[in-house]
Amino acid sequence: LVEEQLVPQIIDKFNSKNTPEQYEAASQTLLEIIATSAWNSPIIKQIESEEVLTTLLEYILSEEAQTSVLFHGTHVIIGIINRMIDADEEEEQLLDETPPCILTLVKYFPRFKDVLVNPPVDKKLMLASGESTLMFGFHRLKVLELFYTALTLVNTVVENELLELDIFTIALEMFFTYEWNNFVHHIVERMFLFVLQDCSDEFQRAVFVKTGLIRKLVQAELKNREIESKPGGIRRPFMGHLINLTLTIKSLSTDHEEIRKMIEEEPLWEDFNKNVLEERERVNDRPLGGVMPERLKMIHDLNPMSYHGEADQNMDSKSDSDSNNSDDYDDDVDMDSESDADDYDIDQAEILLSKREIECAEV
Repeated sequence: LVEEQLVPQIIDKFNSKNTPEQYEAASQTLLEIIATSAWNSPIIKQIESEEVLTTLLEYILSEEAQTSVLFHGTHVIIGIINRMIDADEEEEQLLDETPPCILTLVKYFPRFKDVLVNPPVDKKLMLASGESTLMFGFHRLKVLELFYTALTLVNTVVENELLELDIFTIALEMFFTYEWNNFVHHIVERMFLFVLQDCSDEFQRAVFVKTGLIRKLVQAELKNREIESKPGGIRRPFMGHLINLTLTIKSLSTDHEEIRKMIEEEPLWEDFNKNVLEERERVNDRPLGGVMPERLKMIHDLNPMSYHGEADQNMDSKSDSDSNNSDDYDDDVDMDSESDADDYDIDQAEILLSKREIECAEV
C-alpha cells in the first residue's frame, strides 16, 4: 500500500474540487487505516510524515476550502493524535521528545486559531424560548476539539503554543458567549478539567492567571443568579458545567497548595462557596432514592434478619423442622384473598432484597 501511494491518493481527495461526500469517505478511510494498523507500521509512518501531513493541512486550511473539508480533515488530525496517545499508553511511557508530526501540526495552530475566532458567516438561530443565538458551526467545534486533544498529549511544545495563542482565554469566552451550545460547554469544561488534573503546577498557574478563570466563573454565577431572580428568568444552560468545574477546583484545593492560593486571591470566592457550592454539595450528598421505601421498612421491622439472611443456620435443626412438617394443616386465619395478596407482596419484596444482597456481594 505504501509502494502504491494509497495514502497520498486519499489525501488528494481533500482538494477543493470534490464534494462533501467524498471528503467524508476519504476521512473515514484514513481513520480506519489508523485504527487497524500497528502503531509502528510503514503506512502509519507515511501518514505521519511531514510531507503527507503538510499536504493535508494545506488542503483543509486553504482559503478555497469548504467547511466540510475543514471538518473531516480535522477529524483525521484528531485521529492521528489519539493514535499517538494510545500507542504511548500501550508502551507505558510518555513521549520524551516531541514527534516530528506534532511539530508540523503546531506550526499550523495559528491558522486553526483564525478559523476558531473568525467564523466565515455569523448566522443566528431562533430558539423556542424566543431568544436568538449565534450558530457556532460544527467545523469550529471540531477545531476546538483538536486543541483539547492536542492538550492531552501533555507536551511542553504544545502547551506553550496554546498559551502563546491564548487558546484557553478564547475557549472560556466562547463558553459564555455561546450560552446555549452544550457541545461547546462540554469541550471547554473537559479542557480546563484536564489542566486541573493532569498538567504541571506551573502550567496550571499560567492558565489560571491568563484566563482569570476563577473570577470569571464566579462572576458568571452572580449574573445567572440575577437573571433567575427576574420574572421569567431562565437558568443559563452552561451552569451545570460551571458548577462541576468549580466543585472540582474546590476539591483539588484541599490537597493542592497552588490552587488553594489562587482561590484565596479571589475576593468573591468565599461568598460563592457559601451560597452556591456548599448547597450543591448538600444536594449531591443526599441519597438519590430518599428514605427507605415504606414496605421494605415494614419488612425490616417485622424481621430484621431478612435483610442479611441467616447463613449460619444449623442444618440439623432444619432437618428436624422438616421432619415435623405434616400434611394436616391447621386452619389459616390469613387465607382470605386480601391477606394472600399482602403475603405475596411481602414475599416478592424479600426476593428482591435477596437479589440486591447477591449483587452487592458480587460487586
